[in-house]
Amino acid sequence: MQADIKTRVKDFLKNKLPLQMDSIGDREELIDSGFLDSVGIIELICFIEKEFAVKINKNEVLEKNFKDVESLERFIKTKRGGI
Repeated sequence: MQADIKTRVKDFLKNKLPLQMDSIGDREELIDSGFLDSVGIIELICFIEKEFAVKINKNEVLEKNFKDVESLERFIKTKRGGI
């Protein structure tokens, strides 16, 4: 069984980005806390597009979509037609 969206995003963030945390909370601020910088956002976008087979447009790269793991899950579900 494939892991859910939150788990897959958290695993990516923990393994690919220079985070100093063992665990990432669903509501952990990713941008304002400094965990994601501009390069990290680009890496995350590339991961989401590949992992979830969606295309993210420039006008969708908004704080409300990338604020935390919950926001990312909602955004990905919307992009995949799940909401």
